[in-house]
Parts: sequence; structure tokens; C-alpha cells
Amino acid sequence: MYEEPGILEQVMWVVLPASVMGVFIGLSVFAGMYFGVSIALKRWAARAYESSETRSAPEIIRERYARGEISRREYEQLREDLEAGSQPLTQPRRA
Repeated sequence: MYEEPGILEQVMWVVLPASVMGVFIGLSVFAGMYFGVSIALKRWAARAYESSETRSAPEIIRERYARGEISRREYEQLREDLEAGSQPLTQPRRA
């Protein structure tokens, strides 16, 4: 004998597939956002890396002297060291 499905069985056939689809849709949206942000950050980092200009050591010490970060004596010493090639350029530490 065939029994009519109860309300619980009827609801299960609607709720269960909808909840499973909801989980897949939610995961798909999350994955899309994750990969979208990842790609955007990679492009931004690559562009920032490519656009960073490299300056030579004499340019850097000239700029530091012009801004008043180093004294004339320090500037001359650094410039002489660079011309002689005796030491690598190191910035003096400030307290």
C-alpha cells in the first residue's frame, strides 16, 4: 500500500537540495573573490616592482646632503669612499 509522504518528507525534498546548492554557490562566490583579490594583488605588486626606480649611490648621497640629513664632511667622506671604491656605502645611524 502506498502512503502519502508526510510534511517532513515533502520539506526535505525542497530544503536539502536548496541548502546543498546554497553551499556550492557560497563557496563559488568565496573562491571567486579570493582568486580575484590574489590576481589584483599580484598585478599591483608587479607594477610597483617594475616602476621602482633605482638610483646610484652618488645620487642618493647628493639628495641626503641637499635635504640636510648629512653634513658636508660626511658628504665629502662618502663621495671619496665611492670614488676610491674602498668601502661600500653605508648610512650612518642616527639616534
